Amino acid sequence: MKFLVTLVFIAALYFCAESTTYPNHLTLKENVFDVHWYVNTTEDRFYFKVVANTTGWVGLAFTTYEGGEGMKDYDIALGGVRKENETYLKDYWSTSEVKPILDSSQDLMLTSAMESNGKTTIEFNRKADTGDAADTPLKMNNSIFLA
Repeated sequence: MKFLVTLVFIAALYFCAESTTYPNHLTLKENVFDVHWYVNTTEDRFYFKVVANTTGWVGLAFTTYEGGEGMKDYDIALGGVRKENETYLKDYWSTSEVKPILDSSQDLMLTSAMESNGKTTIEFNRKADTGDAADTPLKMNNSIFLA
């Protein structure tokens, strides 16, 4: 019995540590696409949760150009759930309105991806500044535009 109580306590600690709250939220389109995020200043990392009213894949793109015309210099996170519940997340870079290029330096860390009730949710994180020319540096109090 003592072993079971210890095991339950350890499991509870694990799930508490794994649960993430996101104090920042942006709805890009009501009931269609939501972005949640927080910044861990100690680690200098941004954590994201994207919820989209679709199945398959979702993408989130960052740029420093307001309006972001022509998809020039977009840093793109593209991820989701494939058949057999295989999850994935890839780091892309776009230079124009053509198929984006797979970034040679994959700087995104997928923490969760799932589909439920017609929605796809991905959670991932990345360093604020990866040092990669094909990644948009994310800074507190700077404007970053999402698409």
